[in-house]
Amino acid sequence: MVQRKKRPKSKSKERLKARLASSRSRAALTDPECLGADVNALVTQRTVGIAKRQLGAVPQFWGRYFKGPGDQNPVRYQAQLEGPVLRANNIRVLPIAQQTNHVEGDRSLGSQDGLRNAAAIIASFGRTYLSAMPGIFVFLDVEGPPTQSLHAEYYRGWSDALIAGGKSDMVFCDDVNGDPITFWPGVYGAQGDDETWDSLVAAIADGAVCRGIWIARPGKIGCHPLGPWNEQFIRPKSLPASVPVLVWQGVQECQNIDYNRANPMASTDVMSGLVLPPRLKDEWLIS
Repeated sequence: MVQRKKRPKSKSKERLKARLASSRSRAALTDPECLGADVNALVTQRTVGIAKRQLGAVPQFWGRYFKGPGDQNPVRYQAQLEGPVLRANNIRVLPIAQQTNHVEGDRSLGSQDGLRNAAAIIASFGRTYLSAMPGIFVFLDVEGPPTQSLHAEYYRGWSDALIAGGKSDMVFCDDVNGDPITFWPGVYGAQGDDETWDSLVAAIADGAVCRGIWIARPGKIGCHPLGPWNEQFIRPKSLPASVPVLVWQGVQECQNIDYNRANPMASTDVMSGLVLPPRLKDEWLIS
């Protein structure tokens, strides 16, 4: 194998990393509660206003779906339309990998989906921009009963491929902006979906990477205040303490928006792995 030399990092890229680090520090200090929203539609200034009224503050992060590159379905993130709104409000994107009807599949299907999800996220924010981050959390959408629970083989294939997608030739070229992108795989699911959590434990035992989970347990459906963090209420009973619960979805279907709280013991780490959309004019760095 011929080993190619990497080009020295450019000063512009070092400045980009410094700006990202600075904005992460500011974000961690603005709201120790670290509240967020998620939705299956375009994020607009109007929806930001609705979320602000519900939470009492502008959300610090917003969950959006990703599937494959070039997807124009507004259920999933549309960078040109949503990026400027989110950036103007200093809201970071929490990426959700959406192929819910596949999660009971095999390792091969998981691998195929993981690569597509990586490509979708890279296409939305730019290779150079993402490679300046320490890592990007990506939560696999598992809705559980009565739809589908996670299969261990699918998660192993998906998580391996997602990680590989950030280091593959589609994003990693030694001769041009050669830093790889680091993806941190995780799972979104319902607290009571024991089949999913048992499968995740089995996948981890088989070597799969899981940086943390996002738990849906609202208590009741509809608009109500987002309560304080309660690990005993949130954590699945079958999940070992070695797998951190990073985010809690405590309000569902409140004016078609869901609301979330980051784990206060990990909120700085969570925010460091979420993506503030780049300025389209001068930071849309795809090369």
